[in-house]
Amino acid sequence: GSKPEKELGLTYMAKAEEIATYSKFVRILYARELVRAHRDEEGIKEYQKIISMFKEPWTAPHKELGMLYMRNNQGQEAVEELTTLIKADPSDPSLQRQLGLAMAQAGDQQAGFEEFQKGFTREQDVLSYPAAVKGLVDAHGGLVDATYQDVKKQADKNPNDMKLQLDLARLEIATGKFKDARDRMEKARKTQELNPEVHEVMAEVMVRQNQPTSGYDEFRSAAQNLHLQN
Repeated sequence: GSKPEKELGLTYMAKAEEIATYSKFVRILYARELVRAHRDEEGIKEYQKIISMFKEPWTAPHKELGMLYMRNNQGQEAVEELTTLIKADPSDPSLQRQLGLAMAQAGDQQAGFEEFQKGFTREQDVLSYPAAVKGLVDAHGGLVDATYQDVKKQADKNPNDMKLQLDLARLEIATGKFKDARDRMEKARKTQELNPEVHEVMAEVMVRQNQPTSGYDEFRSAAQNLHLQN
């Protein structure tokens, strides 16, 4: 919608939040809308409120706040948030990879890189594919090959759609097509030099191709550009 409509939407959400002070779902929807409107400072405060109000194990706000901290160049806060979450709920295989990136953003690049590698190895062990494409694979009945075929068709038709290109590269990793994934990210890098996800996927591919030094450089580029993530 238009900017005034979005502002009005946020006003209604704020009102609903007042009425439903203790409804965690209304609160998290409001926090997400603030983030979507790039009102990150208010979004961070809202997530912090949610976490202090609802002490029971609830992973979503911790994970979303961790990502929001990273987008705002607050690596140390992201590390604390994600570390707490991993201890409380070790079942999510995507967290370790994100923790590695947060550690690098906070200045601990070497240890962050090791954590990142452990993270994507764990995703492979638990899911057999990168966690970022879990929604897509679930929508295809858990079949990685069928997901790959479908996304490839769409990505070939839309070469400038960066989300599709990233998803396809991740599915190429999942199906062992490392060279294809690398070629795809090399091409993407020409127009998306500052896109942290391009560097992140490239880092994983390079490590899997036994080129950890190049992978480390890509990983550092990903961490340096996290604040540019949409």
